[in-house]
Amino acid sequence: MSWFKKNQYITLLFGFCVIFTMILVVANSGKTSYKEIKVHDGDTLISLADRYKGKMADHEWIAKVKNENNLIDDTIYAGHTLIVPEHDNLKVQNIGVEVASDKR
Repeated sequence: MSWFKKNQYITLLFGFCVIFTMILVVANSGKTSYKEIKVHDGDTLISLADRYKGKMADHEWIAKVKNENNLIDDTIYAGHTLIVPEHDNLKVQNIGVEVASDKR
């Protein structure tokens, strides 16, 4: 107990670090699911990131894809399959086509 009294600032700093870490873990606990996709001609990691990254930053998404697929560089090939992270906050929008008419 005397050690804690002598080192109050270290104890407080350690406590704040633990609490801060717990807050980060809870706040960043968005579920990430993975999906297999087939690479098509003309696809790049940047173009795939635009489709699948959700709210992630491009570089973060690309780093996860490279790590998950053991890619050394940014080169991907048409016909290959990639495992990509797909976040719950990703919302795919279905865009409908509406034809204008005179009838109501």
